[in-house]
Amino acid sequence: MNILWLKGDLLHPVDKGGKIRTYQMLRQLKREHEITFLTLANRNDPPEALELAHEYCHRLVSVPYEEPRKFSPRFYRDLVLNLGSPLPYALEKYQSEAMKREILREMRERPYDVVVCDFLVPSVNLPVRDDWTTVLFQHNVESMIWRRHFETQAHRVKRSYLYTQW
Repeated sequence: MNILWLKGDLLHPVDKGGKIRTYQMLRQLKREHEITFLTLANRNDPPEALELAHEYCHRLVSVPYEEPRKFSPRFYRDLVLNLGSPLPYALEKYQSEAMKREILREMRERPYDVVVCDFLVPSVNLPVRDDWTTVLFQHNVESMIWRRHFETQAHRVKRSYLYTQW
């Protein structure tokens, strides 16, 4: 089976539940299947993150991406602009035309049997197509996490914003 695995970040360090799960699953799948790992890559990612990809995939396709630094002017600007978006900021900030192009290029050039979106982040870049078999791996119920943030926030303005994100 030929698998295109989409992820919002590289798997290094393998230090959190989602990364541990993905890393171990891909290592096992790689034994019998062809894995292409397509991800957003930040210029601050450690070089070993790219070097260690051979442990869990046959091909790594990285798309340059720069996330707004928290609490920077761009971060606050993006939060305000997000008020008019149907997507929560936690997803919208990962929209990438370059990643959309890479996904389409991969699907044109290689016969993938399945496209896997690992968490919600890469799903915002996956074109809706009836002719692709897709799987979404999501171990959290994200809306419940945002609901808890909303319910526990005391600051009125922050609470109001968290409601829109939930």
